[in-house]
Amino acid sequence: MRLRLLATATAALLAAGCAVGPDYKTPDTPLPVSWKLEEPWRQSAPNDSADKGPWWKRFNDAQLDALQDKALAGSPTLTIANARLA
Repeated sequence: MRLRLLATATAALLAAGCAVGPDYKTPDTPLPVSWKLEEPWRQSAPNDSADKGPWWKRFNDAQLDALQDKALAGSPTLTIANARLA
């Protein structure tokens, strides 16, 4: 009985902590009139129809190439997926 009373009181206190008072006012958040892109950001230009192929080669990173070759050699599932892409 005592445990039930304690659990009920705890639940009531937790619920009361989530309540917002009657004097709550939504804060004013100024929004810019227009969005300005600043460097180094740029407008995206997705090209979903482009050939995906060996996408990692675009980075010109020998270490990434070696890791990709190692992953493909050690995983038959990745090899099959790579063959499907090709």
